[in-house]
Amino acid sequence: MRRDTNSGMFKIEAIEALRFPGLSSGIWMTGKKGRVGHSYNSILVLFNRDIGRRRRQQQQQQQQQQQQQQQQQQQQQQQQQQQQQQQQQQQQQQLQLRAREGTGHPSFSIVL
Repeated sequence: MRRDTNSGMFKIEAIEALRFPGLSSGIWMTGKKGRVGHSYNSILVLFNRDIGRRRRQQQQQQQQQQQQQQQQQQQQQQQQQQQQQQQQQQQQQQLQLRAREGTGHPSFSIVL
């Protein structure tokens, strides 16, 4: 925000207006209660409110991202556990087949 020496008014610079999209870049306002309807102090309050709102939104987004990452990790762990269980079941089935056939080589069959 820059004070214009000729008129004694404050102008919000375009860069600051980009940071605070609720306020357009060409607003002129007086130092006291004036034409725009805001005093210099109340405009700063608006800025601070906007900053606070953005910080809260960022914090919420970060928390949501962390929760999503935790959920993804839990899902991956569950998938790994399921894969391990499947492998164990396959090994047990193979052992049971070999035990039924009586040898480790199913191609050899005993003929009496």
